[in-house]
Amino acid sequence: MILRAPTSARVPCPPTTSGAPTTVCAACWTARSIMSSPRLYQKLVWHERLVGRRSIRPYLRQGVYLYGNHTRAAGDAFTPSLAAFPRRPFVLVHPDAVAVPGLRQVVRALGGIPVPTDIRNLGRFHGELLKLSPGNCVVIYPEAHIWPCYTGVRPFRDSSFRYPVETGQPVFAFTVTYRRHLILPLPRTVV
Repeated sequence: MILRAPTSARVPCPPTTSGAPTTVCAACWTARSIMSSPRLYQKLVWHERLVGRRSIRPYLRQGVYLYGNHTRAAGDAFTPSLAAFPRRPFVLVHPDAVAVPGLRQVVRALGGIPVPTDIRNLGRFHGELLKLSPGNCVVIYPEAHIWPCYTGVRPFRDSSFRYPVETGQPVFAFTVTYRRHLILPLPRTVV
């Protein structure tokens, strides 16, 4: 079964004067294709199983914060969209994720919000995040770096919990655990 992304998650292509396809339109098409089948990707590649999603559902309308361990580059982009479905999750990402011109639109279409590296932009970012969080799902990976297939809880700063405290929204944590697959070389994941 292929899940379709909600219409609010779709990003319109910018108008072109010549009508020819551009890299932006190709990026929007790619993002739409990826968003339309995240469950299929997670099931085929990572053999993923989502546990406890029912506990989040009653709170999705008022907005929630999800905190998780960062163990996969591509898989961590899709896990929040499965947990928050049919809502569109907004994921705080490193600025390098939107630095590549072709991937910028794909990351933003998937709900990526780059965290500012300059302290001058931090106030504007904070204000925008506080405006965005009511009624939406905001995903934060407080661990700064990816450690592939690591299942332990790593140390992280308490400052990432500032946003749910200020907005008074519920916080849920998820962790990705890896289990050995009987046949395939990739591990099976349980979230």
